[in-house]
Amino acid sequence: MGPVTWQTADRDPDEDSVPRSRTRATRPANSNKRRSWYGLGSLTYIEKSWFGRVLHDVVYTYADVTVFSLPMLLYVWVTQPFVDRALTAPALVTWITMVGVATLIRGGWIRPLGTETLGWVSGRYALLPVRVAYYNLTLIVAVFGGLAVEGLVGRTGLAVAWATCVGIGATLVFPTVVDITYHRFAQWRR
Repeated sequence: MGPVTWQTADRDPDEDSVPRSRTRATRPANSNKRRSWYGLGSLTYIEKSWFGRVLHDVVYTYADVTVFSLPMLLYVWVTQPFVDRALTAPALVTWITMVGVATLIRGGWIRPLGTETLGWVSGRYALLPVRVAYYNLTLIVAVFGGLAVEGLVGRTGLAVAWATCVGIGATLVFPTVVDITYHRFAQWRR
C-alpha cells in the first residue's frame, strides 16, 4: 500500500506521506506530532518532546485498555472479598503490562509481532467489539491461568509471572489479530 494523503480538515501538510492503514493509527508511530485540543473545538497537531510523546501515548493507551477491560476489572474488584484466591495482583500486573507494551507499540518504539506496520490499533467503531473481547479474554487467561499454574506448581508468585508473560505476549500480537479479524470480516461482508 502506497502513501495516501490525509483527508481530514486538520491535515498536516508535512506528513502527507505517512502510510495509512484501516486498522492502525500509523501517524503517532511515524511522527513526533500528536493531536491536541485547545478548547472550543479547536484541534491541531503539536510537535512534542520525547517525554511529551511518551506521556501522551501512555494516557491514550491507558484509556484504551482500561475502558474496554472494565467488565473483567469490575469482576475482579467486586468478587475480591468473596474468593479465597487473590485475583487482584495478576489482574493489576496484566493491566499495567498491557498499557506499557501498547504505549511502546503506539509510539513506534517496538514493532508488533506478525506485522511490518508500526502503530497501535486505530479507533474505528468496527474494531470496538474486538477490543472488548480481546482485552477481557487476555485478563481472564492471565488471572485464572496464572492461578491455575500457581496451584499446579505450588510456588507463590507464579500467577504474577504468568500474568506478565500473558500481558506482554497478548499485547504484542493484538495489532496482528485485529488486522486478520478486520480483513476476514471485510471479505465475509462482500
